[in-house]
Amino acid sequence: LKSYCLCNVVFSSLARLAASMASSWNVLIFGDSWAKYMHPCWGEVLASQRLRAKVFNFADPGSLCGDLHGQGTRALLSPQVPKAAGGLLARDTLVVVHTGGNDFIQKMVEGVFGGGVPEVFRANPGVRESEKLKAFLDTMYRGGARNFL
Repeated sequence: LKSYCLCNVVFSSLARLAASMASSWNVLIFGDSWAKYMHPCWGEVLASQRLRAKVFNFADPGSLCGDLHGQGTRALLSPQVPKAAGGLLARDTLVVVHTGGNDFIQKMVEGVFGGGVPEVFRANPGVRESEKLKAFLDTMYRGGARNFL
């Protein structure tokens, strides 16, 4: 019963968000193949079909957390992405990030084939990735983004 109630809260919140976003919002998508693949991924479906927003997908299949910087730079410099006065991202912009899977796979492979204990089993295994993600989010914030998912 609790999960049913939580689902209702989440879906009603998304419905209210969708109604308020209408078509004035822009959604910038970043990450790996879970964000961009041969078919529309969850971020694109959510943005275009559910929120009726304009979608700009800068994700790259196979990318790592360290690749977010380049994706963000492409977005901030893109003439297609709507900007506010002064060149910052438009106020009604949502940044969607889905990354980390390839970093995890790489660490597992290095551990298995490198003969050691995979980094994912050691203390604080994602410290480098979290630093790269923080730097990316800071860059997008300085670029005008205020809404993140």
